[in-house]
Amino acid sequence: MGWLSSLPQHVRVVFYGEPESIPAAASDRVHEFIPTEGLRAVSWCYLHHLLRTGRQAAGWTIFTNGQPFHFNHLFGQVLELQSLWQEVQPLSFMHSRRLQLPPMDALKRSRREWLGDCPVRREPFSLDTLNTLTFHQPAFARLVAHYHQKFDTSRHRHLAHHFLELLGLGDIAAQAAEAMFGTYAHGSIFAVSADRLACLPEDSVAMALALLERDQMLFGGLCDRFWLHLFGEAFLLPVED
Repeated sequence: MGWLSSLPQHVRVVFYGEPESIPAAASDRVHEFIPTEGLRAVSWCYLHHLLRTGRQAAGWTIFTNGQPFHFNHLFGQVLELQSLWQEVQPLSFMHSRRLQLPPMDALKRSRREWLGDCPVRREPFSLDTLNTLTFHQPAFARLVAHYHQKFDTSRHRHLAHHFLELLGLGDIAAQAAEAMFGTYAHGSIFAVSADRLACLPEDSVAMALALLERDQMLFGGLCDRFWLHLFGEAFLLPVED
């Protein structure tokens, strides 16, 4: 967590985790510390923050896990480019540099999404299988199979529509049902404007958090896929008659 000390000074840090995970040299960069009991999914921390204070935040809210530079080696520079951000802005670039995922061809095609010379990109995924389009994630396929088993849903049912309705987000679920693809930010690292932040209903945040309390791996993974869309990011390629 030493990267905290390299953050721009205008960034106010709210840290969820264990005190010993913050190096002494970076402790003065943490404005607010929220201890967690045991290991918590990243999405659990995000949801807890939204319920506690986040939906009324001014300016930008930046969501990141504990290793943002793993997903974008220029993460610190990206934070200085707020004038180029969209209202829902991915701040990560890739899943794994070591494993070269996504493949280099897919990364090259995302050049138009960059912020100046800083790479950022949205990763497309199927709204039916929730798996990525540029590489396969077997672990996520198992997670989706678990979801179908848990809710006794057909493998041919539109899973995205079902999950979003479960959160009480009927309008977003309807939009998903008429589309083919969604997008997500690797590592769940993204920024949201104050206006978009306030649009997510508190009841839906509470429902998502309750689901994570029941099955953190399953619903944490699903939230990771849909964060951008929960804040109003449009789905892709509507199905035409």
